Amino acid sequence: MRRDSAGIRIVENSAPARTGGWSWRLADRPSLTIRSVLANERSPLVEPVSAYRRADGSYVVADGGFSTFNEVLVFNGRGRLVSSFGGTGDGPGEFLQVWWALSYRGDSIAVYDIRNTVSIFDDDGAFGRTVRLPDFSRPRSSVPTGTTSWAHAVYEDGSFLASPSGTTLDEGPGALTFEAELLRVGPDGASWDTLGVFPVSQVHWDGRTLGAYPFERIGHRALRGGELVFGNGETWEIRVYAPDGHLSQVVRRNDAPEPVTAADMDRWTEWNVGRHASGPEGGSAAMERASERAERVEPPETKPAFSYLLVDGAGNIWAENYRWAWDDVPPDPGPATWSVFDPDGEWITDVEVPARLLLRWVGTEYAIGFHVDELDAKHVQVFEIRKP
Repeated sequence: MRRDSAGIRIVENSAPARTGGWSWRLADRPSLTIRSVLANERSPLVEPVSAYRRADGSYVVADGGFSTFNEVLVFNGRGRLVSSFGGTGDGPGEFLQVWWALSYRGDSIAVYDIRNTVSIFDDDGAFGRTVRLPDFSRPRSSVPTGTTSWAHAVYEDGSFLASPSGTTLDEGPGALTFEAELLRVGPDGASWDTLGVFPVSQVHWDGRTLGAYPFERIGHRALRGGELVFGNGETWEIRVYAPDGHLSQVVRRNDAPEPVTAADMDRWTEWNVGRHASGPEGGSAAMERASERAERVEPPETKPAFSYLLVDGAGNIWAENYRWAWDDVPPDPGPATWSVFDPDGEWITDVEVPARLLLRWVGTEYAIGFHVDELDAKHVQVFEIRKP
């Protein structure tokens, strides 16, 4: 059902509109796998954090995160490494922590560093310039910290979707929701427009320290041309904002989020304690603190409706039906289901994704994800999208 309200187009969906054999699916096997060094000691790949396919069929993979590798790797269509650039350091074109590499104005590559900068390289990996993004905060509570400044995506005109440090209106203790302004920052980083204030993450505050909150609501962001696509999964609602920041479309699915059960909390606690064991400050003491904190956390009544958003090359919105934390797979994972909504907001199909695959980029004919194996190593996999 579609209706307009004060200039906002609202689309209500009860089921995929196109049935009777009309569906999309991923190919049964990946057409390309680039394995990490944990599975192949000769591999150049350590920890992929982003990947995309270029028009010529090659692949650009950012290898960074907490690995300290901090390079951008370019592979040909057969998965052979053809070039790399970047690296850890303080010089031009070097990084502290790389978190993504994206296509920039069609023929260049933008690379985001945790120092809140974006470096621009040409198609061959030659360094061009670095853009420093704005970072400011407006403290509004007694909670001692908040979310860090970040950049999320690149607009077609070369501007950036970014957010300064986030804050919270909540005082706690209990679940806190952090909010941050989303900005459209000009290509030079010197000017920006504020798109609004959005909920971006949740944590648990016990009055002294911050910790993980189970089944937290994450503010998922994607771009569709000049539009911002946003949703935090509190309900089955995805909002689309016009380039000037006003709300132009609301896409809804008439499904209630699933309740959080005691068994769900047991699984989450086991998983969260395990993450502390393998994290930067891991060890038995960290695991014990995480376990004690989990016992004091009052969980939410329901799980989020979805756990990730993407926009494909045709402008369709892909929403992952809630599976687990956005950056990891659940214990004993099964296949994930992604619901696809066309540019008009109509729910057109569901796509099943392999159990351990974190889908991270979708074009018109191919999808790219990170396969997380039993050792938590991430391998880049490319799948053809089969359409009728």
